[in-house]
Amino acid sequence: MQRQHLSSGSLIAIAVVSIVICVLLAAPFVPPLTWALALSIGAAPLHRRILQRMPDWPSIAAGLTVVILVVGLLAPAILVGRQVAREANHGYQVVQGMVASGEFEASMKRHPKVAEWVDWARENVSFEEEAKHAASWVGGWFQGSVVAVSQLVVAQFFVFFMLRDQAKGMQTFRGLMPLSPKEADEVLRRVAAMVRATLYGTLFVGSIQGFLGGTMFWLLGIPAALLWGCIMALMSLVPSLGSFLIWAPVAGGLALQGNWGKASILTAWGLLVVSTIDNILYPILVGKEIQIHPTTVFVATLGGLIWLGAPGIILGPVCFAFATAILEVIRNRTVGSRAVEEAVS
Repeated sequence: MQRQHLSSGSLIAIAVVSIVICVLLAAPFVPPLTWALALSIGAAPLHRRILQRMPDWPSIAAGLTVVILVVGLLAPAILVGRQVAREANHGYQVVQGMVASGEFEASMKRHPKVAEWVDWARENVSFEEEAKHAASWVGGWFQGSVVAVSQLVVAQFFVFFMLRDQAKGMQTFRGLMPLSPKEADEVLRRVAAMVRATLYGTLFVGSIQGFLGGTMFWLLGIPAALLWGCIMALMSLVPSLGSFLIWAPVAGGLALQGNWGKASILTAWGLLVVSTIDNILYPILVGKEIQIHPTTVFVATLGGLIWLGAPGIILGPVCFAFATAILEVIRNRTVGSRAVEEAVS
């Protein structure tokens, strides 16, 4: 008996060490695996249609789906990223020139209401240093964007196998988890629903808001419209923040410069279109499949973004959905919904 206990303890120790080593080996691939999971779930309807036309060629069907994803997502992202980088560099040079020549402070001093603020800012804030910090932040962001694009490229490798071997993967998950087939299907359904909600309800809607805001910037002749549109799209990904933090200060700046017409148009467009389009598109794209409290979305998205970077936008909500599903399984196994209601009453 002692020898059996010693053998079991040794196996458990070996298993724990092996799992830790596997986690360390897989850690560098967490971002591309996350994007692969999101893309494979998002592309599942397209893949099913392709697979229906060639049921005997699953590898070719998965390959065609990956090609469509690359052409439809990666190529435009690379082109837009290059143009945004050019606009960021040009914008920094313009701001640096305005600060160096004194044009920026002179334009602000023409408005008596902000003259005191300008004097205070001149004594306490170095505009040139702040511009350098802003440029450094933009540069770091674009460097991170390049890394994200490279991760998306690697993710396509994983997407291919996730699409081709989807049935085997589901079977493996069901075998590893201590859940019944019905419980495992429910957990997978919730996780997939959360990924779709994040893709369609957060990333896609945020992109639409950035596009609408950037388009109005371009129509009004505001410099670096594509750059500001991309920043508005990024800000829209974080609940309770949104593109308001970008277009509202720009509208205020236009008003201070005396461009009341442009300021009014931008304000109306931001309030009536950019800031409300998500309330229209989100129910259409996501539907009533998943209902999440705004506080939960805020914590999951922002917490994931802070902890894991860009992949946290997907992993944060997914972790919340997985944990909620597991807790629901535990609740159903222990007391049941009717017993809970009777205990509460």
